[in-house]
Amino acid sequence: ELLPHKGWVVPSKRTQDAVRLEAQPSKGGMRLTFDMGNKTLGVEGGDLAEVLTGFKDVIQFAESLGELPPEVKTDYVEFQYVGRIKAKRSPVEVMSSHFNDSPRVAKVTAALKHLLPVPGEGLGLYSLRLAPRGLDPNRPEWAEITIFPAPIYGNNQYHFDLIFRSEDRAATEQVAENAHDILKALIREIEAG
Repeated sequence: ELLPHKGWVVPSKRTQDAVRLEAQPSKGGMRLTFDMGNKTLGVEGGDLAEVLTGFKDVIQFAESLGELPPEVKTDYVEFQYVGRIKAKRSPVEVMSSHFNDSPRVAKVTAALKHLLPVPGEGLGLYSLRLAPRGLDPNRPEWAEITIFPAPIYGNNQYHFDLIFRSEDRAATEQVAENAHDILKALIREIEAG
């Protein structure tokens, strides 16, 4: 009920017993997301700076409503950044040349050569996925970057998916603020070969 006072559009329908949301609350190009079962609250949208500002505003607003009971705590804050970024070189060629010289990749692809007939020169790596070594992702501290060619947009873009999760909200916000620079640095390293 208080979100419209903060500029959010809250499409709802009043019934005799309650207020029912008909769609996600929105503000500009952002949408408020929440899952009562998972007890999650978030902001999503197409503009990184707008979403980060919206997230900070929503959290500050929620905190201004009063203290939460002592047993209620935030387990972690997660940031996910998905999109496309321009390449200087062909992402398909970069991925092929950068990783396929690895003896392990050659061994794996050779084992499949006769079992899986594919066009061209055979199988090879097409993407890069980086995550903490030896850890599973089911933890409150996690980071992961996936990057691969996005050929449906021409042969000059990478598709990326960056996930960062931390118990420290400030750390997550800092990664969000630097996300574009993180991706540009990764692409520079990959393209440098």
